[in-house]
Amino acid sequence: MYFLYLDESGTENTSHFVLAGVAIKAITWFEKTSKISQIKKKYRLSGKELHAAWMMRRYVEQEKIDRFEELDDDRRIKAVIEQRKATLLHIATHGTTTKLKTVKTNFKKTFHYVHLTQKERILCLQEMADLIGSWSDCRLFAEAVDRNNYTVKEPIFDFAFRYLVGRYDAFLKNFSRSPDFDYHGLLIQDNNDKMASQLTELTKKFHKKWHPVEPGDQNH
Repeated sequence: MYFLYLDESGTENTSHFVLAGVAIKAITWFEKTSKISQIKKKYRLSGKELHAAWMMRRYVEQEKIDRFEELDDDRRIKAVIEQRKATLLHIATHGTTTKLKTVKTNFKKTFHYVHLTQKERILCLQEMADLIGSWSDCRLFAEAVDRNNYTVKEPIFDFAFRYLVGRYDAFLKNFSRSPDFDYHGLLIQDNNDKMASQLTELTKKFHKKWHPVEPGDQNH
């Protein structure tokens, strides 16, 4: 069996919508997650999700803290929180509601990483990328849609899902042609109730409309 981990990127305000997934053999799942956990533990990020876009950026609050690199994690976090409180107070007094909301979101999205310098955050991502890049038994699937040139009446997520899962289905069928393999496929999405419901309905639609299940088909 292969697990396909799906994730999407892009909002209505971005030029492109991207739906991507990485397929890994289920039998290797524990070994792979164990190695990922080791890297996360090294950077004191156990139990936290890694979001490259939020980790890569500058945290200007850190640059205002004297000898930040020499502090331990607890003192780094405390110092950043104090700086951020001051920033929010200044914006609440002199800025706009929109600006305050944006900054609060930025602070919330980056909070789990403030104990790391930018250099450490980049090193963490590099180690993770090198690890995943070494997995020769995995397959990547992606669908990128340019919103400015998208003229299909079908919802953009449905469109991307249909083509990506279609290629995943073909990939599984290709393996299943060998008498030594009998591959099944499983789709996995972030723990999001709304997205889970949407994907369930899309999967049903994929089977019924886009790719009806044939008798004896073992990949569905």
